Amino acid sequence: MAYFDKYGVKFSDDRKTLERCPKDFQGAYTIPNGVTNIGNVAFWDCYGLTSVSIPNSVTSIERSAFMGCSRLTDLTIPDCVESIGEEAFMGCIGLTKMILPNSVKRIGRACFRGCSNMSTPVYNEFVFAYLPTSYSGAYAICKGILSIAPAAFIDCKSLTNIHIPNSVTSIGEGAFYNCSSLTSVSIPDSVTSIGDWAFCNCYNLVSVKIPNNVKSIGNSAFSGVRDIVYSGSATGSPWGAKGMNGDYEKAKVAEQRKLIEKRVQEREQTKKDNRRIVIFIIVAIIGLVMLFNAKCAKTKSNHHYDHFDPSMEYRHSD
Repeated sequence: MAYFDKYGVKFSDDRKTLERCPKDFQGAYTIPNGVTNIGNVAFWDCYGLTSVSIPNSVTSIERSAFMGCSRLTDLTIPDCVESIGEEAFMGCIGLTKMILPNSVKRIGRACFRGCSNMSTPVYNEFVFAYLPTSYSGAYAICKGILSIAPAAFIDCKSLTNIHIPNSVTSIGEGAFYNCSSLTSVSIPDSVTSIGDWAFCNCYNLVSVKIPNNVKSIGNSAFSGVRDIVYSGSATGSPWGAKGMNGDYEKAKVAEQRKLIEKRVQEREQTKKDNRRIVIFIIVAIIGLVMLFNAKCAKTKSNHHYDHFDPSMEYRHSD
């Protein structure tokens, strides 16, 4: 049984997961202590939300949790949070900065995409999460960082050069997608995996040397790059010949379409099930009414014969 607080915010029955905040909520909200998860789409499109206080009990912020909260300007992620889901803060144009605590080890795809007023990069000691799309020129990722999050540099169209330190082991899905001005990148020997569409549509990236230590190269990872130098043993085609032909956006749209179609099918199935239940109830009621009427008719018939006096019939005929 779900629990609702005085603001109409919905929680799981154990009150560990914040499931949904009403879209018409206005102002600041303090998440109660004891909540461990901010659920999928928990504050999605809460346009009037301006500030959120997250307690130290929260360990995960799920997919699209704050997506579209355009007036959200004040939010601090506590150092107990370990994972942030894909598109968690997508479209939060009111955010100008975000401090990522070192407790966060996993960040989903496009977590900060569309945060157009973000003025500083978002990263911690382990993961690089986001570079503002307004950034222009060359950029060097700090030494010691282990991974580049999915879509971390997506749409940074004025980024010209990227230095990746020898500590990085993985480059996430769509990490440099659409960095159309990128002309130079040096992938260090420490990298072992490169995700789907990682350097897709980097049309000015003429040549890339992929270290032989890379064992996993995703679909369309280098689609649009003219010259690939690689002699390692990763399966598949490093330029993405077996992938989506470089069309990262279409792939994501297709993924969302499938999700929507699945939800529509589930809703239609629910409607069908509900109709069956209604029909069953109606038929049952009709059956009961017919049975009741039959019993009433039988009772009246028996009552008539119980009071029938044949002698009256004879007297009437005389």
